[in-house]
Amino acid sequence: MRILGLDIGERRIGIALSDERGIIARGLETIMRDNDLIAVNEIYKLVEKYNVEKIVYGMPFDKDGKIGKQGEETLSFVSKLNSLKGVELVQWDERFSTKEATRALIEGNVRRKKRKALKDKVSAVIILQAYLDSIGTLGKREK
Repeated sequence: MRILGLDIGERRIGIALSDERGIIARGLETIMRDNDLIAVNEIYKLVEKYNVEKIVYGMPFDKDGKIGKQGEETLSFVSKLNSLKGVELVQWDERFSTKEATRALIEGNVRRKKRKALKDKVSAVIILQAYLDSIGTLGKREK
């Protein structure tokens, strides 16, 4: 089962994909969010191409754990993904994922201009990998 990870921003959506065993996330691409219907269609194409059964999207809670303006914007976009039949949507706390992605890119000596292009995709990898690690840990406890 493949899982898609999304980092939904105002202008861009970073996308990550799990391996078939659901263990490792890798960056797939970043799509522009100029038009939500076009962006949803692009995600739909990826769901079809990779036989995705689940989408994990990052939820940008405020520091106090509440849903703020960016969280409302994310939920608005996610509501448009409900048309994807047979695909489970999972919300994941993404607080600090963008900062973590930026730090990783800086430590990797990625130039500032290239960091901007990669940040959303790396954030999606961080979100999806955290989710995969959590379900992997749960699976080990059940055995």
